Amino acid sequence: MSEGTLRAADRLQRAALSGAGWNYLASGVTLTAQIGYTAITARLIAPSGFGAYATAQAMVSLVGYFTLTTIGAAVMRRSELSRSLIGSSFVLATAAGCVCAAFTLAVAGVWARLWHMPDAVNLIRIFAFTVAASTISAVPLAVLRHRLLYRRAALTESAGQVAGMAIGAVVAIQVRSAIALPIGQAAAAAVMLGALLFSVRSDLALCFDRGEIRYLVGFASQVSGQNLVFYAINTAPAWFVARVFNGSVLGLYSRANVLVMLPGTHVSLGLTKALYPLYARVHADAPAARRLLTKTIATATGVVWPAFAALGGAALVATDLLLGPTWTGVATLLPPLAVFGCVSLPLIVLFNAAEAFRWMKHTWSLQLVWLAALAAVMATSLAAQASLRTMLWETAAVQAGVHLGQILVFARRGYLSAVGVVTAYAVNASAAALAYVSAKQAEQGLGQTPAALQALAVAAVVVAVVAARLAIGRALAHRTDAPAPPIRPIGAESSL
Repeated sequence: MSEGTLRAADRLQRAALSGAGWNYLASGVTLTAQIGYTAITARLIAPSGFGAYATAQAMVSLVGYFTLTTIGAAVMRRSELSRSLIGSSFVLATAAGCVCAAFTLAVAGVWARLWHMPDAVNLIRIFAFTVAASTISAVPLAVLRHRLLYRRAALTESAGQVAGMAIGAVVAIQVRSAIALPIGQAAAAAVMLGALLFSVRSDLALCFDRGEIRYLVGFASQVSGQNLVFYAINTAPAWFVARVFNGSVLGLYSRANVLVMLPGTHVSLGLTKALYPLYARVHADAPAARRLLTKTIATATGVVWPAFAALGGAALVATDLLLGPTWTGVATLLPPLAVFGCVSLPLIVLFNAAEAFRWMKHTWSLQLVWLAALAAVMATSLAAQASLRTMLWETAAVQAGVHLGQILVFARRGYLSAVGVVTAYAVNASAAALAYVSAKQAEQGLGQTPAALQALAVAAVVVAVVAARLAIGRALAHRTDAPAPPIRPIGAESSL
């Protein structure tokens, strides 16, 4: 790789890390609030209520794939923003959001009956507003990120979510019902939409350029179609639990999934939001893309894997501290879900890159394999009357196989270093194993102490393991990397 390519790749990587830094700064506030919100609502709402909420969320997620929120991604892929592109995308997003919100209201009862969850009807209807507001927000949010205004975009999202959780918590205290959860999300969507519209008010216009509409609909529909398959993959286990077990078990699975996917989603979104606007700059430069993706995945998994491993090792502590003593059944589900979370991060990063590079056939192929393997797991689990925990372990194994296929495809095209990723994974897996064993021993050794103190001990283990892993990574980087020149900020708000 030439010195010029190294400099360009390092510049892009630092821009991505800068954007991710703003995302994580705001995300840290949001995650802290969500942990407190989860702890409060878990003590006020029964497991069956969370089962109804999971049913409503599944409905809203499905409708979301028809709202064309991926119009935002289509906007970010363009090298330059025009008034006609922004105006056409805003009109299209507004129309799609309103139509899908009306559809959500109309089919709420049918969906609840399909899941055997009659209590979900009113929750779904409240979610209809969130569908419309979130879809409209996609365009102004994309404009901010395209211009690398990461700070403004991240803080706006975080402020809306925190405000919504505060409102949801107040309602939950008053009514002690799952209806507080969609009310909180609707409030968050309203606050965020208002702030975003104010931020880009000078850019918004009502336009209908046929050429831009064709581009937006063409790209957004392809991505939405692929996201719809992801929805089927991610929702299938919950649907299986609802049909084979009952609402209370679905509530347990839902809360266990939240404990893993909540931090996992924050980490992956922090990366993808920062990386997506940069992919257009490296699409034609495979060496720069290879360096960017390889180093990003290696570093991110080095931080995330030990944290998830510690969560699996100290499952009883996490469950008791965050959910309360009535949710002990969640603890047995956390280890396989933690493995699932470990694989999800690099999986999402590479699928996101494939979307930006428009490698649609690659994504469709892996999705079909994944969906078929998941269907086989559920069928065999049903026939063998396997436990939910066993099914989750098999689901995690399927996901790991799909990620291996991703690595092979990216490496064959020259956009990822297979040797670099596998080497990093070996080191990161060793760190994760150490974190798991240490967290397990801390949980057992401090069994008579308060859960908060046990959690602090586990957190100290994670920090120590991650610090050691990052130190090793820096030492290896100094040996193998050429020195990089000082980096100038790419955008007005792109550096910390």
